[in-house]
Amino acid sequence: MTTEEYLTDLAAQLHALGMERQRIEHVLAEADDHLEQGGEDPVAELGPPREYALSIHEAAVREAAAGGGEWQHWAFRADAFAEMNLLERLGHEGWEVLEVRDDAHFACRRHAVDPQHWAYRRRTSLRPKRKRDEMESEGWVPCGTWIVFQYFKRPLAARG
Repeated sequence: MTTEEYLTDLAAQLHALGMERQRIEHVLAEADDHLEQGGEDPVAELGPPREYALSIHEAAVREAAAGGGEWQHWAFRADAFAEMNLLERLGHEGWEVLEVRDDAHFACRRHAVDPQHWAYRRRTSLRPKRKRDEMESEGWVPCGTWIVFQYFKRPLAARG
């Protein structure tokens, strides 16, 4: 599937879910930018258009229910060779990882008006609790696990 086909299908899926035109355009611009930089197959990078649209919609519904309409959401998939470079860039852009799922799906958000910048670390350990305790003692907060990788975040200003 080409990027153009993917974005067309994604737009149709988001429209079918009742998302506003302006928000759809924003999601498409971010997805296009991400795919342009990654050079990957869109389905391999973001997942099937329907699944990706549902994840965007679900995040927006959860955020609206929590009264945080000023939040933007981004979700992507990455492999173990690229995700840390991507997380570094996204962290500098104000994207906070909220969840890492078993299928290498990273769910993020950022405040539309006043984004907080983030630093990320990935650790591998045979004793995940010990590694988590060690990272937390240094100010890192767990944000997800994928296979053997544990991901941690903290505000970029705290990096010191």
